[in-house]
Amino acid sequence: MVWDLLNVTYNLRKLEKKMNLSEVRPENITSKDIDELVGTEESQRLEFKQKLEPGDRSNKELLRDIVAMVNSGGGYIIIGAKEKGGTCVELCSIEDAEALCQRINNIVIDGIDERITGISIFPNKSSNSETVVLIHLPDSVLKPHMVKKDNRTEFLMRYNTDKREMTAREIKEMVRGDELEKKLLKIENQMSIVSEKLSSQEDFKKQNKWTESEELIFRITDIDIFRNTSRDIIKQMIDGEATFRIAVTPKPLTGQEYKIYENEIVSLLKNPPNQRYGGWNLEGLDTISSRGFGVVGGEEKYKVIYLYKNGHLDFYTTIESGWFTWQQEEKEAEKNPWLWPYAVCEYPISFLRLAKNLWDRLGIVGGICEMNYFNIKGCILRPGHPNSFAFRRHSNTWQREDDFIALEDFSKLEKIDVIGFNLIKQFYFSFGYTETKCVPFFDDDKNFIIRD
Repeated sequence: MVWDLLNVTYNLRKLEKKMNLSEVRPENITSKDIDELVGTEESQRLEFKQKLEPGDRSNKELLRDIVAMVNSGGGYIIIGAKEKGGTCVELCSIEDAEALCQRINNIVIDGIDERITGISIFPNKSSNSETVVLIHLPDSVLKPHMVKKDNRTEFLMRYNTDKREMTAREIKEMVRGDELEKKLLKIENQMSIVSEKLSSQEDFKKQNKWTESEELIFRITDIDIFRNTSRDIIKQMIDGEATFRIAVTPKPLTGQEYKIYENEIVSLLKNPPNQRYGGWNLEGLDTISSRGFGVVGGEEKYKVIYLYKNGHLDFYTTIESGWFTWQQEEKEAEKNPWLWPYAVCEYPISFLRLAKNLWDRLGIVGGICEMNYFNIKGCILRPGHPNSFAFRRHSNTWQREDDFIALEDFSKLEKIDVIGFNLIKQFYFSFGYTETKCVPFFDDDKNFIIRD
């Protein structure tokens, strides 16, 4: 009986380890978590690989594993963990982990459609300094994803610890399941209403004011429809210019109207808290005016902020007007503008601090934060602090046509600086950087520290 009790306890501990790892956020994984991989079983959301062999065959198999897992709710693939019978038996340290991270990043970018938003590829070490590479896959809202390689495509799903190709019916159900089909139809109807009411792009730009369509947008209660629509309106207003944008949206959207016109709220918008004097932040939003949908502050394209009656807060500034090309020669900035790290890091933190103060006073508990960079093809991002060797030596360029988007939960329970760090880290990683130390101005606890 004692042995039975010990076996039950042992199995419960293995199950606890297996469950907990898949729930740990990438930035919170410690050396202890890596140590405890030994003895842990593979699962629906956890897979071990001893190494990634060179060559297309290994690349394709990794793509298949990634797609299968992300189509099945996400999880972790860990390279550098030897398994036997589905259980990790030892860690096999990866020699050049950074190069492997870059290789995997390139494989994923080139070999998967739709692109996986929020994927993290990063090294971590055990307490004995054994390095493994972790691939964290989110529960993607864009699934089904597919492998595109060798002139063919594959849709796959994970079943426990195995994977197999999806049937045509499974693909159709994932794309057009009953509930999703109704949702898509709803999105289409809502967007058509908004589109019909919008002024032409030129008139919209010229007037720089909200029309009857934005009053309609306020009535949208589906958070995905609302986020997509508000993002599209900002893109229409910037008219193709390179632009930074960040927004928070309450979840759920209930149609409730908050008291956004009160003096305390307007005063917060005019004088955002915790802003560094002369920094890349939300200072200078002195001109606040009311609209049918809410209030708007700032000047066209330079530090523009919107606060909706439903609590949604939206801020944007163009790369040029927002001084992202600080200390760069004008001719070079016209060709390949760089993204100055003070601007890249300080704008999001400043916005999030304002958002938290506003929501605290309005009584909004939590929602979703979205950060975007629009039309940044050709823009350059350097790693680290401007005074660092890495900043002077390295630079990566955004070569893609698509825009950047990052999502994070925004809750009173979450530390503001951590949310900001996660968003900014995703941006650096999207440029091909693979280490968190490439993100400047944060200490080891993800506290934002910047000095004049």
